[in-house]
Amino acid sequence: MIRTLFGAILLSFLILMPCFSADLKTYKEAYDKKLGDIATEHGMSLAILADNYVKTLKQLQEAAQKSGDLGKTQACLAEIERFSKEKTLAEGNTKDSVQDIKKVQLAYISETKSLELTRAKKVIALSEQYDKTLGSLQVDLTKQGNLDDATAVKQERKSISLSDDITRAMSVLKAPAPDTPDAEKKAPKSASKEKPGKAPSGSLLFQKQQASEMVLVKSREYPDPTPIAEIALGERRFAKRYDETDVIKIHPFSPEEPSRVDFSAITTNHAGVLKLNVRGDDNADCVVMVKVGETVKENRVVDGKKWTKLRVPFNHQEVVVEGHAGGVDAWSFEYLYLSFDVAKP
Repeated sequence: MIRTLFGAILLSFLILMPCFSADLKTYKEAYDKKLGDIATEHGMSLAILADNYVKTLKQLQEAAQKSGDLGKTQACLAEIERFSKEKTLAEGNTKDSVQDIKKVQLAYISETKSLELTRAKKVIALSEQYDKTLGSLQVDLTKQGNLDDATAVKQERKSISLSDDITRAMSVLKAPAPDTPDAEKKAPKSASKEKPGKAPSGSLLFQKQQASEMVLVKSREYPDPTPIAEIALGERRFAKRYDETDVIKIHPFSPEEPSRVDFSAITTNHAGVLKLNVRGDDNADCVVMVKVGETVKENRVVDGKKWTKLRVPFNHQEVVVEGHAGGVDAWSFEYLYLSFDVAKP
C-alpha cells in the first residue's frame, strides 16, 4: 500500500517538527519546495499532453493527405501551426473546426481541465496541512511567551490563505467537474430507488465498496499501486460516466508500458467471474488485455463508441487487467475506462 497524498504531506512536516523545534522559516521553505514540486509535475504533464495533441493532428493530416482530402489536410496544418505558436487551446478555437479536429481539440481541453483539477487538489491538501502545522506552532510559541514569533506565524497563515496559488486552486475546485458530458450534468435524477452499481442480492462475492478498497491500480497518473478507494471522484474515478456507474480511468505509461488494475487480492482467494465493462476515450481507442495467471484471456481493441462487456472466470488465480496503447492511433488519448463486479460462478 502506498501512502495517501495527505499522509505523505503529513509525514514530511512531522519529520521537520520534533517537539516544534523547527522555526517558521524552516516550515515555509519546506512548503514552498513542495509547492514548486507540484507546479513542476503539472507543467510536465501539460507538456506531454501538448506533444500528444500535435502528434494526433499530424496523424490526422497524414491520413487526410493520403486520402486526397485537401480541406482537412490544410485545416490540420493550420491548427498545428496555430497551436505551435500560441501554445494554448480554448473552446473558442473549436468553433469553426472540422469534425475530426474538433473531437481531438475537445479531448485535449477536457484533459487539460482534469490535470488542473489534480493540481488544485494537491495544492489545497498541502496548504491545509501547512496551516495545521503552523497552527500547532503558533499555540506552542504563545505558551512559551514568544508572542512576536507567534504573531508572525499567524500572519503567515493569513498570507497563505489569500495567496494566488490557493485562490486559483479554490476556483478550480468550485468549477464544474471536467470529463462530464453535458447530457449527464443536465439529466434528471432517476426515480428508481435502486442504488447505482448494485447487483441482484446474493450474486456478488463482495459489495462494490469492499472490493474497491482491495483492488490496486497502476497508471501513468499513479505510478505506484494505489487503492481504488483513494482515487478522487471526478479526477480518475467517476460516480457515473457514459451511463455506467463507478468507473475507473487509467492511461498507459508509454506506448510500450501498459497501465494495470490488479484484482488478485480478490481473485486468488475465491472462484468466480470478473464482470468487466470497458471502453476507450471519446475520440480514440486502446487495447485491453486481461490475464488470468500467465494466460492471456482477452486481447482486443476497444473504442469510445460503446461499452464492451467481458466475462472472465477465475479459480483462485491472479487476474490483471491492462490498458495498452494501440488501435488506429498507437499513441493518442489511450485512456481505458472500466467498471467491474466480482460475481459467484
